Amino acid sequence: MTVTGPHFAFPGICDLGNGELIMFARDGPGHGGTAQAIRSWRTTNGNDATPTWTQDADVVTRAKPPVDWRDPCAMTTGQGTIIVTMFGGGHAYCSRSTDRGATWSAPILLGQEPDAFGPTGRSACSGPAVEVVPGVLMAAVHGAPVPRVVPSTSTTAPSGTDDGGDDPIVNPTSVRVISSTDDGLTWGRSTLVADSEGDQVKYFEPNLCVLDTGELYCMLRVSTNVRRYSTSTDQGATWSKPVELPMQKVSGRPTTIQCSDPARTMLHVYRPTSIARMARYVTSTDRGRTWGEPGVLTPGAGAVTPGPGGWFTYAQMVETAPGDVAVAFSVESNPGAHDGIGGASYLFFDRITATER
Repeated sequence: MTVTGPHFAFPGICDLGNGELIMFARDGPGHGGTAQAIRSWRTTNGNDATPTWTQDADVVTRAKPPVDWRDPCAMTTGQGTIIVTMFGGGHAYCSRSTDRGATWSAPILLGQEPDAFGPTGRSACSGPAVEVVPGVLMAAVHGAPVPRVVPSTSTTAPSGTDDGGDDPIVNPTSVRVISSTDDGLTWGRSTLVADSEGDQVKYFEPNLCVLDTGELYCMLRVSTNVRRYSTSTDQGATWSKPVELPMQKVSGRPTTIQCSDPARTMLHVYRPTSIARMARYVTSTDRGRTWGEPGVLTPGAGAVTPGPGGWFTYAQMVETAPGDVAVAFSVESNPGAHDGIGGASYLFFDRITATER
């Protein structure tokens, strides 16, 4: 499935059961600029080989003053509420739907006022919330207490580092988790996961998983173009020191899930720094401690009509049956589109089988 732009990017997806899926994406003028809205598309035959999608209700629309809403990621709680996390205006938020995506709440701050990182803090959320135990939600955010804010089109990262480009918060940023016990209506105090000041790297765009053992696994994007992960065995109260994985020259939002197939396969999607248009994925059967050889998520690896495909702009996965994973992802058609406003970005839907590549 393809949804053509102008610029639909940074997508999310959730599963409502029985083949019903909703995809989400930022609708903007380009990689930079100010979003028009967070849009959604729905299918009721998501288990078919070629699902039929129709545009659905907007999650958020253009605000006054304008806010560049980015990175909508989605999950469904045990109570049936859809939670879409995102960031805009220097802070991380979520919107809730209690009627299966027909209507949406106003954005709700992730954390206590004014920000999870303190009175002058800035934060962003680029991964879905998770349900740690029944009735307890958790979201991971990155940010800083006193950030240096730059335009969203900044590409001023030091040579050989990964600054995120579209991230409004420049080094250093740390990662914290925030919990909700009322189905996402309010979010409490935050807990530190990864400290950039101590480790002298930028941690950003964290992705949380709840493993089959109950352990929490947080995959971290790192400014040195590697991946690190941190774990918690006490429902997020404390976290291990981040462990660096032997993944080199990787970038993009570190989308990660664990499947319920017999091997409890974990999947991780990334963008190789050497081929920015490509989406690759790797698997793990030891709860994320080691990862195998990469597979290629298509059509992100090939040509994107009408352009050559310049930039893979993130993905989210959701398991719809044991080992059967639905993926929403986007690719910019203009190789220079990520440097500013302009160029198209197309939204795709694909599937991965956890045990095959």
